[in-house]
Amino acid sequence: MGKPFVNISFSIFIFLVFSICCAEESIKDQAGQFYWDKSKAWNGYTLIAPLSSTSTYLVDMELNIVNTWESDCSPGMAAYLLENGHLIRTGMMKGRNSTFRGGGIGGRVQEFEWDGTLIWDFEYSNTEHILHHDIEYLPNGNTLMIVWERKTAQDSSSAGSTADIELWPDCIIEVSPSSARSGEIVWEWHSWDHVIQDVDPSKPNYGNIEKHPELININSANGSMKYAAEGLDRHNGKRSGKIGSMRNGGSDIHHINGIDYNPELDQILLSVRWLNEIWIIDHSTTIKEAQGHVGGRYGSGGDLLFRWGNPQASNSGTAGDRKLFHQHDATWIPDNYPGTGDILVFNNGGQRGYSSVDAIAFTRNIKGLYNLDRTSVSDLASIVWSYTSSPESDFYSGNLSGAQRLPNGNTLICSGKGGVLFEVTQGKEVVWRYGSLSGKGNRSSGMTTRSQVFKVERFAPDNPALRGKELTPKGSVFEINESKQVRRAGKWGQGRSKVGKGARFGGTGN
Repeated sequence: MGKPFVNISFSIFIFLVFSICCAEESIKDQAGQFYWDKSKAWNGYTLIAPLSSTSTYLVDMELNIVNTWESDCSPGMAAYLLENGHLIRTGMMKGRNSTFRGGGIGGRVQEFEWDGTLIWDFEYSNTEHILHHDIEYLPNGNTLMIVWERKTAQDSSSAGSTADIELWPDCIIEVSPSSARSGEIVWEWHSWDHVIQDVDPSKPNYGNIEKHPELININSANGSMKYAAEGLDRHNGKRSGKIGSMRNGGSDIHHINGIDYNPELDQILLSVRWLNEIWIIDHSTTIKEAQGHVGGRYGSGGDLLFRWGNPQASNSGTAGDRKLFHQHDATWIPDNYPGTGDILVFNNGGQRGYSSVDAIAFTRNIKGLYNLDRTSVSDLASIVWSYTSSPESDFYSGNLSGAQRLPNGNTLICSGKGGVLFEVTQGKEVVWRYGSLSGKGNRSSGMTTRSQVFKVERFAPDNPALRGKELTPKGSVFEINESKQVRRAGKWGQGRSKVGKGARFGGTGN
């Protein structure tokens, strides 16, 4: 009788040991909202700035909060952790701007020390311009910012626009802090200085668009212009009766939603949502050179050095050549990472109906120049790695969203519409996840209810930003009190990530 007892006891012992080992290798909560394969995920701390909260959180791999920064406003979209441990974030102005409205609107940039002390609060918002979406902190301590600037209907007509409305072309400014609440614009680039049109020969910017891919077609068929001219709502094609309305489906002709900087090349990378393109411009120019077509390290002034994703925008391809669909968060993959030098982008999908995260390889010569005079879109760049779900329709975020290539080759993905965060290997296996990737797709499938996230970033435990910092858990994102959420302009954060069959999203163009 003793022997069977020993065998059963040994079996139970083996089972318990196996269970403990498995628990050490992976963690999965009963609700299916959290999963972590410790053997394959890249360990670190993740920065999260929910759009419906005034708080920014740094969390560990189990979503325990190790640091919190409190602001008096919700994020304009982006938030970044700097190497000195400071947080720099965009912020929304209090009250409405009488000119500008729409997804991504901000107006402020704030910098906080690790302990939450606010040391810089820069505002750039009036009836003629406003900050929106993203920023890029530079090695010299300055910050690149994306700006909408107002052009009157007369300005638009003089530039050859076929829609009789005011426009909000984008510009980029570089700001150097000069006091706790001010900054000096030390460099700027304006897309308006580089527009071309082929409808009015009497205008000085008239030309052959196909022969000038370095210039921007003010009347691009894939921009907002056709919707504004026809009085249509961009997202559902219905007549809105608001020709030239202040929605960013009309006046906002480019909608730059992401910016990155390459210090080696001194180039700026831009994600241009409404044109379904990514652009690269020269940062080495003077302000005067950036206004023209010559000068700078690459000899082209402020003209586009590179554009890719939708050749129809430059009259050089067909709809079948299009590769990008309302994308966000185009970034260069850093040195010594798998895919070094490629561009990683969250390809939202638009009418395609599903999202993907794509790594784009492109060619440039030893001087850092690109060949815009190609015969086809594939001659300039190509997608060399892509993540989609199976089925494809299970992964879709109509706006927001981002991706980060990690040092081990994994990719951290933020499906921003529903705040779903997950990490995949190069083989596309999900090895860390917060939020449901399948199911009914309700608003609480990711972060807290009604919450959305623009993008997230993960940092190694030995990152300079974290050295010497206290990283003891102080609660969990699962315990965030919804009373801390704030109402964004107009409505609560709306929409959801597509995580189930049949969902479709419009959004406001974030």
